[in-house]
Amino acid sequence: KAQIRNLDFAIQKQLIKSEYLNTLEQKQGAEDWVKRLKQQTNPLVAHEVLTNLIPALKVSKADFFETFVNSGGLDVLITISQFDNNKDKLRQSLLEIIKALLDAPNDVGFHVVAKHSHLIQDIVNIFDNLDIRTKMCCVQILCILCWWKQDTYSQVCAALEKFASTLHYDTWWPILLDT
Repeated sequence: KAQIRNLDFAIQKQLIKSEYLNTLEQKQGAEDWVKRLKQQTNPLVAHEVLTNLIPALKVSKADFFETFVNSGGLDVLITISQFDNNKDKLRQSLLEIIKALLDAPNDVGFHVVAKHSHLIQDIVNIFDNLDIRTKMCCVQILCILCWWKQDTYSQVCAALEKFASTLHYDTWWPILLDT
């Protein structure tokens, strides 16, 4: 900050303006991503868009995540992951996006996921996938969520219980043991 204060006033003004434009660009970028995702009807193209979104999320700031979520981005991701064609690849991309969210600075991604318990349920529902790598990715994400806070631990347990009841199990332990 001291170095910035020592700069010429015009340069300080340019730095502030560029930071403002960068923030504005990120907000527009998140909304544009949500619009692109909402337009997807072809599972193959949707997978390509999801694959392109992952690196964008990995370099984004907290504002991007908040704008993305507030624009309905998570709900669109869940909808896309339910397409019948190319379902395994779409689900794997969804899990990679969730990992990118959880890697966001200042626990922004954890807060986002915790606010959307239906997202946690969708992660658990991916256990019906036959691919062991996909199941292991689910387990990793769920373990991280359980570790983060008591609230997300409770949400994960509730989602596992609901999933177990659909398989007519009394408890959710066999689901994890099968993985």
